[in-house]
Amino acid sequence: MPVGLALVKRSVMAAERAGQTSVSKEDIMASFEVSRYVHMSAAIKALSIEERTILGHIAILLQGVRTFLTTGAIFEYVNL
Repeated sequence: MPVGLALVKRSVMAAERAGQTSVSKEDIMASFEVSRYVHMSAAIKALSIEERTILGHIAILLQGVRTFLTTGAIFEYVNL
């Protein structure tokens, strides 16, 4: 489910749980924190332990770096 649809679904469910007949900005903002990582979380869970370790090392290397990471840069780093 794309992030936008996941956000809408979670926002509506939050409003329904609160007994509201409409979705508020607060419902959307609270749901956004969960929905924005839905796909990334699923992708990370699909990785093997070794792959998660490599991803963790990449994250550590990128701390404080202001440039975008590309798959080419990862490939070059892993194949050194």
